[in-house]
Amino acid sequence: MKKPALVSSVALAFCLSSLPADLTFQEDVYPIFKESCISCHGPKKQLGRFRADRREEYLKDTGQGPWVIPGDSKASRLMALLAGEIKTKKSPEKHVLPPDKMTLVRAWIDSGAK
Repeated sequence: MKKPALVSSVALAFCLSSLPADLTFQEDVYPIFKESCISCHGPKKQLGRFRADRREEYLKDTGQGPWVIPGDSKASRLMALLAGEIKTKKSPEKHVLPPDKMTLVRAWIDSGAK
């Protein structure tokens, strides 16, 4: 019974095809991070010395590579973090995003992370 996987694949393809091709950090991704991340990774507090409100933070080398590799969400560490595959010292569950927001972040990265 491969129907559930097929349905999920079709639903994901539909969601991705309905996203605009010109996604930007400020307009599309920052609102997600503002809601989910800024209280711990923003102007007032920077746990792990990281600011989620600055696009350049995702692109700079952290010693383990950048969080985002423009055009390649599969190789971007940010996607693994947001999926719960990278565990952090404090509150790892707080880094996990719901699937709809993950889809948008993935599309932003794959479209060049502008």
